[in-house]
Amino acid sequence: MKTCTLLLALTRVFLAASEQLLDRAPTPGVVPLRYSRSSTTRLQERGGTVDLPIGAHLYDYVVNITAGTPPQPITLSLDTGSSDTILLTQESDFCIQNAGYCPSVGYYNANKSSTYNFLQSNFSSNFGFANQSQGSGANGDVATDTFTLAGATLKDQQFAIAYGNATIALSILGLSYASGENQVNTDPPQPSYNNFPLSLASQGATNLALFSLWKDAVGSHDGQVLFGGIDTAKYTGSLTTLDTQIRTGSPDIIAFDILINGIALSGNSSFPKGSTGSVQAVLDCGTSYTILPDDWVQPIYDQFDVTYFSANDTAYVDCALQSAQYTIDYTFQSLTIQVPISAMVSLRAVNPDICSFGIVPAGSRHALLGDNFLSSSYTVFDLTNNQISLAPRNFSSTVDNVVAVPAGGVKDIDTSATTKKSGASAISFPAYFIGISLLSVFFSGSFL
Repeated sequence: MKTCTLLLALTRVFLAASEQLLDRAPTPGVVPLRYSRSSTTRLQERGGTVDLPIGAHLYDYVVNITAGTPPQPITLSLDTGSSDTILLTQESDFCIQNAGYCPSVGYYNANKSSTYNFLQSNFSSNFGFANQSQGSGANGDVATDTFTLAGATLKDQQFAIAYGNATIALSILGLSYASGENQVNTDPPQPSYNNFPLSLASQGATNLALFSLWKDAVGSHDGQVLFGGIDTAKYTGSLTTLDTQIRTGSPDIIAFDILINGIALSGNSSFPKGSTGSVQAVLDCGTSYTILPDDWVQPIYDQFDVTYFSANDTAYVDCALQSAQYTIDYTFQSLTIQVPISAMVSLRAVNPDICSFGIVPAGSRHALLGDNFLSSSYTVFDLTNNQISLAPRNFSSTVDNVVAVPAGGVKDIDTSATTKKSGASAISFPAYFIGISLLSVFFSGSFL
């Protein structure tokens, strides 16, 4: 875990940044959230819109919401790799051991909420670190309460409360499929419930369970996530829509898995694309590293003299690579997303000359496209239609063109029916909420 001093500093950065967004206007059917990149170690509308600010913690995108009645402000890690929302409490092991830190990010107190409703007491979940075998966990109760996200209110929203043996450093806002929920995967399994993306749709804030995610710049600490819509000014060309994949051995879609058809290195026509063929990979904004098949990774390591240590699953490279002009080109059907090699080189150096490198071999693990890939992509996650849409990020855009996505998904969007930032009506939010009709999250942080 990073030090509490760093976490507190990044939280202050996030809160300050969110205050600059108060003049944003709403787009019906879209909920925008401001998010920041956090330095906490990674734990593995055309209708209404909701806007949440997000703060920065190492390897995490964080947002602010409120829970309970009266509202209790809480900072959560935005996680496309998990499905449940878990709130820290003052009684969790982590908060007991870090008493000065937890008040700065907020924690939940069931006794102070008149809308709290206890469901059961058998919640238990474990998280692995993005690039290590270690992990953290959370145990506690399952309950419902009222949540507010950027002006949108969700009533009777189910979530978990982390008591006692809970070592997560931030509350978690799970955004993945209901099939990945903890209670669905217990023995015996229980029925799924509507998590946050599903509730935003079922309670009328958005037309469907969908959100889009982008960064302001490669290596930037800031970005946005929109629930229920897209911003057509933030990408180039057209969105390429891919079907979300079912993993081998699983009866259902359990994660945001898509097929990568290959990779190449710009400026090197002889660069081997790997012998594995198309590879299934999960898109996970909560992981900073990218994990690829071994035979895709080795040519990259050979090209840039990368040294890999399997003991801690970490790679290192000469920091001079930060200024190199290469790109790693990922192919998805006819779409190519070019990722600057500099996005793979950490600013956090081992010494002035040696930096960590953000691609590691999968071995027996599932491939994963983390934040250092997503920073170059405009990405739309559609749980309703089981689709992922991608396009190269347009970093030169200085305007917003927000469109609420209809129930049929991205393919049914009328791109002529757009709303400019200056043309929408105002939505009143607390200081750290963003007021447009997409869930728009602005994030800050650094790739470590």
